[in-house]
Formats: sequence, structure tokens, C-alpha cells
Amino acid sequence: MPTYVGAQVIDMESNQPAVGIDVALRLPDGSTKKGKADADGRVRVDADLTGGGYTFTLETGTWFAAQSRPTCYPSVSITVDVGKDEDFLVTVLLGPYSYTTFRGRESVDPRPGWLKALS
Repeated sequence: MPTYVGAQVIDMESNQPAVGIDVALRLPDGSTKKGKADADGRVRVDADLTGGGYTFTLETGTWFAAQSRPTCYPSVSITVDVGKDEDFLVTVLLGPYSYTTFRGRESVDPRPGWLKALS
């Protein structure tokens, strides 16, 4: 069973973490955890998690507006299918008019707790 599911968001224009972007994570049981990306643009949930579909929703419109930057995406939702025995990190490269995602790996930075937990 997974012990963490998380996201890292990078601003493609500045090549910097999307610090403070609001992220909601809907779990397979329908419950939702919310948080803000930390100084590294990372957010995660730690728990005894089940496999299944997890949906990340990034509040991109609010985040870009706070920087007086336009965007055509008021929010971005990404659903991933997580196996019952795997941890999962999705990386989002975010621009005002585009975004792309890929599966990342937490093991690139082994420091404990390097992703800010969702509450």
C-alpha cells in the first residue's frame, strides 16, 4: 500500500518552484486533502493509502493572478492511477498557457519530509 502521494509544481517561465500554489488532492475514497506548495513547489499526503485514482487540482488562476500574470487555465486537474504497493510523485511543469506532467521520483532527494504534507 502506498505511503505517500505527492506533486511538485515548477513555473516554466521562471524555471522556479510554484511556491504557494493551492493544491487539493482527492483520494480514491472521495475525501479531499488541501495544502500549499512549499519552497520547493512540493506538496504531498502521507498515510496508509490505498491504490486507485488520485486527482490533484492546482488553483492556477489564483496563483497567476497573485503575480499579475494572465493564464487561460483557472485550474488544472490531473488524475493518476496509483498501484496498491507504490508511492507516487507527479511533476507539473506549469506555464500561463500550457502545462505538462510526468511521473517524478522522490528518491532524487532522500531527505525525510522534503515534501510539505497536505492536511
